[in-house]
Amino acid sequence: MKPFKQRRKYVVERSVDGAEATLFSEKGETWFEPEQDLDTRVASVVCDEDFVVRGVVHEGKQRFFVHDVLRFAGRDLREESWPDRYRVLKNEFSWNTVVQINRPLVVSSREEMMEAFDMFELFDDCTGGAVRDYDASFEEQSRRVYRGG
Repeated sequence: MKPFKQRRKYVVERSVDGAEATLFSEKGETWFEPEQDLDTRVASVVCDEDFVVRGVVHEGKQRFFVHDVLRFAGRDLREESWPDRYRVLKNEFSWNTVVQINRPLVVSSREEMMEAFDMFELFDDCTGGAVRDYDASFEEQSRRVYRGG
């Protein structure tokens, strides 16, 4: 893997076995696309504002692990950098046992990336890791997924 010679920072997060989904909340209505079995009433309590977030539904554990936010309180965040989008996820949402933030790590070397992957393997629901460019917008980011051993 060569990208560490070209850029300074990367975001590493654990991959969870499940289906990618988008959770929408608008004017008190909450729904998944594609439709999921999770109770959207539980999902709607994470924030009072309208929002659109992306994540993975882990059906076996009935959880939604959020890894990005696309809209918040009427603002389109897709062109903002990952640190700005993550700040919204951290500061504007109240996560619960069903809808959780997929807490990433920021790394700047291959060694730190490998340490992050080793740490993620300690979680029983982890299937590997994903690496994305730190400063990229949602539209331009590349999210490379690596499967664990």
